[in-house]
Formats: sequence, C-alpha cells, structure tokens
Amino acid sequence: AWLNPQNPPDATTYFGWVRSIREAARELPETPPADLTALSCELAEMAGRDGGIVATAEGKRALHDIEDALGIVSAEVVRDLMDERPVGGDGATTAPPEPVRTFDVDAMRALVDGPHRDIRDRVRRLLRDPQFRRPDPQLTDDEYRDVVLGWLKLLADQGLGALAYPEYAGGQNDIGAFIAAFETIAFHDLDLVVKFGVQFGLWGGSVNQLGTEKHRRKYLADTATVDLPGCFAMSERRHGSNVRDLQTTATFDRQSDEWVIHTPTEQDHKEWIGNAARHGRIATVFAQLVIDGEGYGVHAFVVPLRDENGETLPGIRIGDSGHKMGLNGVDNGRIWFDNVRIPRENLLDRFAQVDADGTYSSPIPSASKRFFVMLGTLVGGRIAVGSAANSTAKA
Repeated sequence: AWLNPQNPPDATTYFGWVRSIREAARELPETPPADLTALSCELAEMAGRDGGIVATAEGKRALHDIEDALGIVSAEVVRDLMDERPVGGDGATTAPPEPVRTFDVDAMRALVDGPHRDIRDRVRRLLRDPQFRRPDPQLTDDEYRDVVLGWLKLLADQGLGALAYPEYAGGQNDIGAFIAAFETIAFHDLDLVVKFGVQFGLWGGSVNQLGTEKHRRKYLADTATVDLPGCFAMSERRHGSNVRDLQTTATFDRQSDEWVIHTPTEQDHKEWIGNAARHGRIATVFAQLVIDGEGYGVHAFVVPLRDENGETLPGIRIGDSGHKMGLNGVDNGRIWFDNVRIPRENLLDRFAQVDADGTYSSPIPSASKRFFVMLGTLVGGRIAVGSAANSTAKA
C-alpha cells in the first residue's frame, strides 16, 4: 500500500524506517557505501544472512533507475543516514569527523564581504540577538509596525543609521558602509529593510544630499537616532513616480517669507509613503516651486507632519494604505496638504535658492538638467535596493 503515491506512509512510520535504517547501517563495514542503491543492497544482503532478500543485478539497476527518475543525490542521503558510526569494540558511537576543508572558508567569506566586512559582521551579530526574533504572526498591523520600529531603533543605537552622514551627526560619511549594512539586513527581514531605507536613506539621505549645512545640522542627528522619524513624499496617486509632472505645489508667499504647500485635487495626494501612516513626524515633500505664478519645476521641501505627541498638524491629512499582501511592518500612508505653511528655509536648497524678496537662483541654469542632477544625488538608494534584493535571493 505504501508504494501508492496517493497513500504515503504517515510521519511516524516514515521516521521509524529512518531509525531502523540507521541502526542497521551501524553493522556495515567502516567504508560507507557510495550511493543509496549500494546502501540498500548491502542492508538487503546483510538481512539475507538470516533468510532475507539478496539483491540481484536486475534489482540494483531498477533502484538506480528510480534514483535517476526522482533526481535523488544519493551520496548526500547516504551521508545523512550514516551520520553515526561505531567506534572501537564496545559499541559506542560518535559523530563522523569534520570534513577536511579543501579551501580557506574564512578567506572566501572575507573576499565576498569586501571592504566593509566589519560592518557586515556587526550587522550579522546584531540580528542574531533574541530581540530580533520574528514576531507573533497574530499581531495586528499596528503592533507589527511598532515591533519593526523597535528593531530600527536598536540598529540606530549601534550607529548604523548614521553611517552615510557627517561626523557631527554621528556618522562616517561612508555611503558604501551604509549600503553594506542595508544589504546585510535583507538577510533578516524585508520590513526592517524598508523601514531602515526610508528613515536613513530616503528621508535622511534627501536632507543630506539635497539640503545644505543648515539642514544637515538641524535634522540629521535626530534622524540617525530615530528621535525624528521621517518620510520621503515623492509619489502621487495620479502621477506615480513621474516626478517631473507631479501636482503638489509649493508657492512662495513673499509677505510672510513662507512656502505654501498644497494638494490641488483629492487625487493628487502623496501615495504609498513609508512611515506616513503611523510613525513619521516630518517629510521631504517634492512639489512644483511657484513664485508669482511662474513655475520653476520640482524641488524638495521639509514639511512637518505631526507634533512630538504624534498628533497630525493643522492642514495635514494622513490616511493609512491599509493591509497589504506583504511588508505589513511598514506603515505606508497617503498625505494631503491644505495650504500648509513652512518657513522659506525649509527649501532643500543645494541646487537652487530663493531670497526673501522672491529672487530665484541656481548654479544650474537649465531646469531639466537641474531636475536630473537633483534626482541623480539619490542614486545610492537604487544601488542599495539592488544589493538588498541580491541578499533576499540568497536567503
């Protein structure tokens, strides 16, 4: 009956067979059989001494055919079944000796880890800590999001979030080390990868790369410790990642020396923004810069979203993107702006400046070139995503 694929043996019966084979294999000669067919035949012949079945040449060929048809790597199966062998004459058993290395594994690992092997080792050691144990799958989405935020703070406590930032923000100015850490985290949990990337790479990275010294000194230290959770508000519902044609506006009010951030229609809201639904208190918002009715293209602005108590600020409306097919430890959300006012200094002005009188200036005269230079500073994030995907494939 057990030969019928529709009626396989239960687990108890199967593992009973495995135990019986292992016990019987202890009586075989010290030189292990070369493959599963040879092991089967030796066991059958050993049983044959007491009237059991003696394997025939035809039977051996049939067993080999079955192995080939099933794609069995029989040498590995034999090693598994004969993992204990008798030692001496008292019947005591011991594990087989460690295989002799044919090459230096440590040297190979150092080569694969590359110049940032120390960072990779730090991350691997951290992720083995019991605090990074996978959470109960019965948690609600918000509970799971808070677990991932806790993991993020543990990594921040070790300085990993600040690796690409200036030294005064706790960093090392080393984007390569940051990408190495990001890539290694992907072996553990992709929710944490995304949360890490949004907080330190997208929000913090945009301030670091698109802002100037005043922005870096104001925001990066608290970003690196996750005292200031942030978002990267680029994509919109109607325009996706077509950044050049997004609809959110930032209009300069000369009288108050402020920018007015506005979502022109209900469908022009920011969409799928990581950290927005629950934890984010601030965002880099990409919007069309407008002065006296004239558009100057897309620029990046720092816009507060919530106060220190987590309450949404006036003029800000935030929605939750809800339960997803995966990555539910990330609080993706939607953001609408209703004439939200921010100081003129909140323009991330590395590539373009606006004076108090509304004069616009840029070292890059072409609007299209300025746009692509601005986005080009964020290419490190694309490299990090590809590296993390490679780790996920290995895991």
